[in-house]
Amino acid sequence: MSEDATKTDPKSDPKSDPKSDKPIEKPIPPELVTETRHALPDGVPYLATAATLHIKNAEGDPVGEVFHTIYTRGERPDVHRPILFAFNGGPGSASAWLHLGAWGPMRAELPDPE
Repeated sequence: MSEDATKTDPKSDPKSDPKSDKPIEKPIPPELVTETRHALPDGVPYLATAATLHIKNAEGDPVGEVFHTIYTRGERPDVHRPILFAFNGGPGSASAWLHLGAWGPMRAELPDPE
């Protein structure tokens, strides 16, 4: 097989711009933050924050983003409370089990397996 046969033709590659040989670059959307206030059944208030955080290159330009969820007891963060980072999710593994079955403030009621 020749060396040229192993290269992808940019014009047939869906990730390339057919008018040039450069890959198509999708713009990174702005960082977003959504906050909602809730209370546990016993009345303890908490703030749920869903947000994106940019990943930047050496020049400080955003090149990607990470979605995260923060649960804060009370109305605002307390600098004296401990913090826990729990990573889950991704292709094939939904993070709902992390939020509704383990570390989130509310639990999904599921039947016991028999």
